[in-house]
Amino acid sequence: MGLRNLLVNNFAETEIRTDKGQVFENYVFLRLNELYRQEEMKFWRTADQKEVDFLVSDSFEKNIAFEVKFNASGIKTSKYKTFKKNYPEFDFQFIEYTSNNYPDTIPVLKL
Repeated sequence: MGLRNLLVNNFAETEIRTDKGQVFENYVFLRLNELYRQEEMKFWRTADQKEVDFLVSDSFEKNIAFEVKFNASGIKTSKYKTFKKNYPEFDFQFIEYTSNNYPDTIPVLKL
């Protein structure tokens, strides 16, 4: 992340960055990469651009889907109905930075 910030010449505080969502998603990837093997992590996207950021299926057959949002106000649960319907075996959770106690979110510090 430091090299990326150097290349784009942006070392601003996270909360005022225009790319804060992407930076936070990258941070979450790095943390998940410490917990799971890369072959256990995937993402999901449909032809009409619906997506889920991270799908984790570990060797204990625990299936978790994570959607990353910088702010809980960006969470629109209706956007994920298709995924939940097609993949009911996945526990679907949001990871958010701001920890506004939105239902079904994991504050970033719990990772």
